[in-house]
Amino acid sequence: LLHLHLAACSKLNTPKVLLPFTRGTRVNFTLQASEGCYRWSSSQPEVASVEPLEQDECSQRALVQARSLQPTRLTSIIFAEDTRTGQVLRCDAIVDIIHGIQIVSTTRELYVEDSPLQLKIVALDSEG
Repeated sequence: LLHLHLAACSKLNTPKVLLPFTRGTRVNFTLQASEGCYRWSSSQPEVASVEPLEQDECSQRALVQARSLQPTRLTSIIFAEDTRTGQVLRCDAIVDIIHGIQIVSTTRELYVEDSPLQLKIVALDSEG
C-alpha cells in the first residue's frame, strides 16, 4: 500500500515547457521526476528529443532538447515511465518562436550587498 502511495505522488518539475526555435544553437531543458526510476521517450524526437542524465535505465532527470527545423509551433510529448510501477508521467515540449520574455521577482529593488535573489524567466510565444 505504501508503494502505491509513493507512485501516486510522483510528478515532473513542469507539465509544459516552451523551447525557443533557433536555427543555430540547440536549447536544453532539464526535466526531473520527484520519485521513482524512469525510462524516458519522446513522441516526436525530430521536434524535441530526450536523453536521460543518468547512464543506466533508472534516471530521475532527463535533458530535453529543441530539434525542430521549422519556424512554426510544434509539440512533442515527453514520457517518463516508471520502470517499477508502470506509471507514466508526461510533459508537453513546445518548440516555437519566442515573442517575449518576462522576468518575475517578488522584489522591486535590488541592492549589490544583498544576498542573491532568485529570478524566474518566463518565455512567451504568440499565444502568451
